[in-house]
Amino acid sequence: MIIISLFLFGLFPTRLYAYKEREVENTNILIIDSYNNTNSWSSKLIPKFIHELEELRGGNINLEIEYLNSSLYNSEEYYKEFIELLNSKYKNFNPDLLGTLGNSGLEIMKEEVLNQESIFYEVPILFSGASINTVINEEEKNHVTGILYDSNITKIVNLIKENHKDIEKIKFIQVACDLENTPEFEEKYSSVKKVYAKQLELEFMWEIYIEDIIQNLKEEKDSNYAIIIGNNYISRETQTVVFAKKIIEQIKLVSNAPIYTYDENYVGKGVIGGVAGRAEREGIELAKMANTILEEQEFPEIRIGENDYIFDYEQIYINNLQVSKIPQNSILINRPKFQFLLPRSMKYIMRSLILGILGLIAYLFYYIYRQRQAVKKSKKLYEQTKLQAQIKTDFIAGISHDLKTPINVIRSSVQLLESIDEEIEREYLINRLKVITQNSNKLLRLVNNLVDTVKLEDESCYQMKFEYVNIVEVVEDICLGALDYMQQREIEFIFDTEDEEIFTVIDIEKIERVILNLLSNAIKFTTKSGKINASMEKVEGYVKIRIQDSGIGIASDKLEQIFMKFYSIDNKLAKSGEGSGIGLYIVKRLIDLHEGEITVESLEGKGASFTITLPIKNALEDAVKKSRVQYEGNQIVQLEFSDL
Repeated sequence: MIIISLFLFGLFPTRLYAYKEREVENTNILIIDSYNNTNSWSSKLIPKFIHELEELRGGNINLEIEYLNSSLYNSEEYYKEFIELLNSKYKNFNPDLLGTLGNSGLEIMKEEVLNQESIFYEVPILFSGASINTVINEEEKNHVTGILYDSNITKIVNLIKENHKDIEKIKFIQVACDLENTPEFEEKYSSVKKVYAKQLELEFMWEIYIEDIIQNLKEEKDSNYAIIIGNNYISRETQTVVFAKKIIEQIKLVSNAPIYTYDENYVGKGVIGGVAGRAEREGIELAKMANTILEEQEFPEIRIGENDYIFDYEQIYINNLQVSKIPQNSILINRPKFQFLLPRSMKYIMRSLILGILGLIAYLFYYIYRQRQAVKKSKKLYEQTKLQAQIKTDFIAGISHDLKTPINVIRSSVQLLESIDEEIEREYLINRLKVITQNSNKLLRLVNNLVDTVKLEDESCYQMKFEYVNIVEVVEDICLGALDYMQQREIEFIFDTEDEEIFTVIDIEKIERVILNLLSNAIKFTTKSGKINASMEKVEGYVKIRIQDSGIGIASDKLEQIFMKFYSIDNKLAKSGEGSGIGLYIVKRLIDLHEGEITVESLEGKGASFTITLPIKNALEDAVKKSRVQYEGNQIVQLEFSDL
């Protein structure tokens, strides 16, 4: 046993604390901790005790700590050898004060202060963590004082009864040692048993090893029981301390019982809560008592430590406890910021209310958004209506001009011819007839456009004649047909294509109208010595046709409207102010019927570029395949270019 004891002194070494602020007499303090250096209560209490005592006394405080480790070694022989080692080790230390933590340390040291042969004879003892049932006789009270520990079983049992109505049994788990694990010690709890004898069963488990606790719980047949636990326990396999969090985790693997505690260290580690002292607060009180003993040579009365109701906020809701039954002024840990202790039903109501408010706010934002969108839509609709009205007014004015002008020219030419009595020269007659023909073409083109505008409102009324042709040849021939008009205005024209053959399905007549309309506009708005380019290319299953000029261009705010029906650009820079506003509308609708699209890019004063994109399609069953199109479009060119 001597060898074992020496081993323990090496395993749990002493610690020496020295504090110095002002020159006063040194104070030697020896603390006997009943457990070991992993005890959480001690690790919180001792530093606080030393700090407060240093504040009260100053000077050098020489502190040494010995660990009794009574959880593992608790025989009378072991305690005797431990005392002998203390007397040998500290014979020159001359302690001014003995501190004890736990029952075992107090029990063996209070005998020493009455033993005249001991170096601790009449050295005052200040204890903490001793059970409230600890017996201290009158003679011992002359040398012993401190703070008794009340495990508050009655209060904890009442908590369990209040919060768990179906509980029939409570297992009270306590660490075992020879000085405490006796029939007499268990009898100290007999009063608690008597109080609850008819209501529930109390089972006291005196254990050292965590494996024994787990085995006991595995074998428990009653499902309606609760657990009260505290202190540290040992792993039989590793012979090391198992800490509170690990203990609770292992218990929860084998039991669904609600767990309460009388040990501050267990709160926040998975237990619901309980009644426990606060180590740091007790450290402050012990420092005041120690100062009274050392300064005034007086012994304060033995007192019972203060205890608080402590609960884990998360576990309250996990175990569905009724918040109304939580004692007032309870300490709550693990409570998130801005969280209130409310009944679960109230929390649901609050959450629903908050969600409802958030939903209402979201709805209000959505309603405001919809209202704004509606206002924007109404404003846009108003602007469109206003624009359509303006377009209609401009169209009526324009169409009146477009109709009257050629009619008046034709009428004037006819009247002029009728008024000549002499024989008319052939050249003069031909010129007059050209004027009549050109203005007749203008009227015919305008009438055709008006008729097509009505037909295009209903696609079923508009007949398409699709043919499988080389579209490159079609476009090239159309451009060549318009070449004379461009040369007359000294406009440079370039036709460029990357592919000589691109076969697809189109309505040749409709594509002719589209290309001629775009070329007519390009010629109309391009000044002398300007340029017009026509190009074609095949891109990923599509053929692109681009008509680009160096003319006066289109203002950016007009680009979105130019394909609208009856919309005519009022451009004072153009040579001719004529235009019905339906040409580009027809162009777009004809391209739509080919399942293509037309886009425009332009900067005012820098020309415009129209791009037609048509899908390349294989020959249809009802489409006529032509390898070469014989272009006979001089008449249609004259018709489309009649306003130039």
